[in-house]
Amino acid sequence: MNRCSIGLILLVMSSAPVFAQRGGRADALQNYLGQNRDPRLLLQIKYEKIRLYFRVSDLQKKRRSIVKIADPATGLSHVYEGVSVEDLVPTGVLNHGSGSLEVSSEHKQKTTILCRNVDFQTTPIVADKVDGKKLTGYVPYYFVVKTRRRGESTLRDVKQITVKASLD
Repeated sequence: MNRCSIGLILLVMSSAPVFAQRGGRADALQNYLGQNRDPRLLLQIKYEKIRLYFRVSDLQKKRRSIVKIADPATGLSHVYEGVSVEDLVPTGVLNHGSGSLEVSSEHKQKTTILCRNVDFQTTPIVADKVDGKKLTGYVPYYFVVKTRRRGESTLRDVKQITVKASLD
């Protein structure tokens, strides 16, 4: 009887590390192994019934554009690097004379920009780098545009850009 109880105690003690510990997380191994992977950060472009999705890697393969803008609050200038909006939408969709761009950003905020007010000498871009550094976070995209009325503007955390055609 004594030998059986000692054997049973040794068996239980040797198998204890196999079971989940009290207060530990069952998914700790998956979380630890996934630390170095990039999450799927998608940018959505909509036009009528067409939806296009772009990952960070897709944007990095496209032709890059650079826009330099001075921050009015600090007076410092920043260099935004990204992809032109014209390169993301289907050919001929972006009408410079009419239509609008509706940009969804920061906590479901929507901003509508009329295409006739956009200064196309400096192309509007979706930026994924500022001053040479990659943007990080859940939604790391900026929308940078120069308009004739307001001048330069930057929208943070851009999730979706909707191109609307004018009925004019």
